Amino acid sequence: MTWGSFSQPNIAAWAPLQMGQAYSAKLMEFGAINVKSAVEFAGELSKAKTPTDLAEAIANETRRRFETLTEQFEELSLLFGASKSSDGAPEDVGLGD
Repeated sequence: MTWGSFSQPNIAAWAPLQMGQAYSAKLMEFGAINVKSAVEFAGELSKAKTPTDLAEAIANETRRRFETLTEQFEELSLLFGASKSSDGAPEDVGLGD
């Protein structure tokens, strides 16, 4: 069986599966980034010798986490078709329209 034998409706039925796979891959990537960040933060906390050092480490981590989560949200938005550019990101499949 070749790809040419699939009709357009059959190919469209695979779109949710492909989106699910892309979503899962992106979440795994984010998980690895977030775990690495948590380990680095634990290292910073262990090096804090004064309350000022501790407060600075917490403030820096809060800023970095906010920036990272913002970037991750933007990537997920692009993944789900908020931007219909031709950068290789999956496009909105328009199910139910």
